[in-house]
Formats: sequence, structure tokens, C-alpha cells
Amino acid sequence: MAADARADDGESVDADARADDGGSADTDARADDSGSVGTDPPTRRPLVAVVAVLVAGVVPWSVQRFTGGEVFLRFAWGGVSFEPAVTVQWLWAYPLFAGPPVLVQWVTATGCWLLALASAASAGVGLEDRRVTVGLLALAGVVNALVALEFGVQPTRTGYPTGSLAVWLVAGWHLRGDGRAARGASRGDGG
Repeated sequence: MAADARADDGESVDADARADDGGSADTDARADDSGSVGTDPPTRRPLVAVVAVLVAGVVPWSVQRFTGGEVFLRFAWGGVSFEPAVTVQWLWAYPLFAGPPVLVQWVTATGCWLLALASAASAGVGLEDRRVTVGLLALAGVVNALVALEFGVQPTRTGYPTGSLAVWLVAGWHLRGDGRAARGASRGDGG
């Protein structure tokens, strides 16, 4: 509703002054403070979403078990081996483009997760579109599952895509929160 309305004689008349119900004439314009479609309602705590996305990225992305019993944990940031002693190798220490193609996929999954983390963090300033965050998490999970499967089809080891499950759970939780907010807005109770 416009803030000013033209009277019959051509003068500007403040619409708020004409409202009989004691309310503001621009109440409809302020009724939906949630922003554009897919953005968070103001009552949602962005820090919770950031922590959830962060936790999904710090759990082991795959657990690889070798036939001899050795376990290798692959994280977004690198890997940890426990045989013969605990050994940490950072992702950037791997020969990314000189090594097997699975390393590029590993970096792609990590990049999707980092972008999802940045997207979730942008909710703190009201800029997050949850569909972007959820899509990036889903993509990170798919690419990570492919990496775990490629490691797992090798004859001496089996890969379990634990990180894919983690990012998909966070994506589902994040999407479910969006659905609840949309249902609440359609009922008129704001969430």
C-alpha cells in the first residue's frame, strides 16, 4: 500500500492519518519480514546452522578399512592413518592434479562444503538463501560418496561415506527448518 494517497483535490494525504483501525496503512508491507523466498525468518538462529554445517565438515568424511585391519580416516582437510603410528597428511600435500582423479573430487567436495559454510554464515547478515546452502551440502555429500566408493572398490580396502551421511543430515535439517517456516507463514503465524 502506498504511503501517500491522492485526494480528490490533488493534495497528498498521509495514508496513516486516514487509517480508522488505529493501525498503519503499510502493515501489509511489513507483515512479511522474512525477505525473499528461501531466506531465513528473523527468528532463526544463524549460529546454530553455521555450527551444524561446521560439524558436518569436521567428522570423518569416509572411514576406509584395509584388509589387514588398518583404518584410514579421510576428512575434508586431509587424512589420518593409524598404522604403524598416527600419521596426518593434509589435503594440500597430496599431488592434486598429478595424482588419481579421485583427489580432484575430494577437493570438489571440500569446496562445496566450504561454500555451504560461507552461505550459512551469511545468514548472520540476512543474506543466506537456504536453498543454496542445502544444495551445496547435498552436492558435497554426493561427490564425497563417489570418492568413498572409488576408494572402496579397490581390492584391499572398503570405504564408508560417513561424511556424506553427516552433510545430508544437516542439509535435511536445514531444509526442514525452511519448510516449517514456510508452513508457518502460510498459516499466518510467522513460523
